Amino acid sequence: MIELESAAGEDALELSEAFKGWVWFRRGWLEQRGLNVEQCIVIGCKGQSMAPTLPDGCSILVDRSSREWEPPRILLLRTVEGLVVQLAVVEAGERIIQSDCPAWPDAPLPEGAEIVGRVRSVGYGID
Repeated sequence: MIELESAAGEDALELSEAFKGWVWFRRGWLEQRGLNVEQCIVIGCKGQSMAPTLPDGCSILVDRSSREWEPPRILLLRTVEGLVVQLAVVEAGERIIQSDCPAWPDAPLPEGAEIVGRVRSVGYGID
């Protein structure tokens, strides 16, 4: 596990790749999904823009080997403002990032944005 946080809302966060610890997954579960454990990171999400798919405070499993823009898929992006998690779509031939929450407008992919990886799983606790 790498200690990161990404914004799924109003505040993009700077990338800080400090190793925090291990998160255990069954090897068979990863292999069924074509995931290489060495290319995966688990990070926390903050914000409401991707709710209900990615609720505030959830953790996401990101496949860093999957960096293609193949909509529709949820991507972790590094922008000049920090890390963001958004849905990748194409409209009228233009790359667009989209939120689940209707209050957040669609926007063009920011110039210079880098695809860190594809979100492959989400985990969250229930109270």
